Amino acid sequence: MLHLIEETLRASGDLLLHDSEKRTRSVYPRTPQIVARVKERIVTDDDLRLNDFIMRAIRTQFPHHNIVSEENNDKTWNLMEPTWIIDPIDGSLNFSRGIDYYCISIGHWNQGAPVVGGVYCPRNQELFLAERGAGATLNGRSIAVSQTRELEAALILSSGWESFRHANQETVLLRALKNIGNLRIFSASALDMCQVAAGRADGRIYADCRLWDISAAMLVLLEAGGKVTDWRNNQCPTAETLVASNGLLHEQLLALANDTDNS
Repeated sequence: MLHLIEETLRASGDLLLHDSEKRTRSVYPRTPQIVARVKERIVTDDDLRLNDFIMRAIRTQFPHHNIVSEENNDKTWNLMEPTWIIDPIDGSLNFSRGIDYYCISIGHWNQGAPVVGGVYCPRNQELFLAERGAGATLNGRSIAVSQTRELEAALILSSGWESFRHANQETVLLRALKNIGNLRIFSASALDMCQVAAGRADGRIYADCRLWDISAAMLVLLEAGGKVTDWRNNQCPTAETLVASNGLLHEQLLALANDTDNS
């Protein structure tokens, strides 16, 4: 399965870059066509094209497995059964605006937990892979979370204002801005979580999150020694509000989310 994920991610990335370069070289350069908007989320024509490509690749080898996708979500999936969860372009808005912070995500779950997963950033050719019990890698090299223990010294990533507004949790972002010196909003959920796994960032606060946003990245982070819970510190991967961290900062980030630090 891991080989299929790696092969499909790289091929998908090549297709995406080819389409982008073709648009750039055309007589009348254009951006990807936006075909749908849901809340602050957009869907481009490339999302749909890549979604079909990935689903075909999976069904060729696993015709009886369930497939859940951001673009084809019928809400009838059962994570206790073999299920593939894909996000063809995580960070679609960045991608549509020519900002090279986006990725492709493919995860496989069974018995309610992630089994294998991969996240690929085509522009810089960074491939994050993980298999349950076997660790996490970036381009074939093992990765591990940071050892940062103090929030004042940490680099924390976050969902944007619109996500917190949709979750009716704007005050959480305001508290984070007040209490975290280095807070960044990059707007690509899976890639952000992989940055925490690689030790580049120390934590990530999620609001209005969906499982396809983090299905593969969650395993990458867990296998790199990190931690992911909902804001109440429960193991609930389908929750819309999550905290991901290096583990050492988890309680401090939860305190911010739940206003238990009296700040």
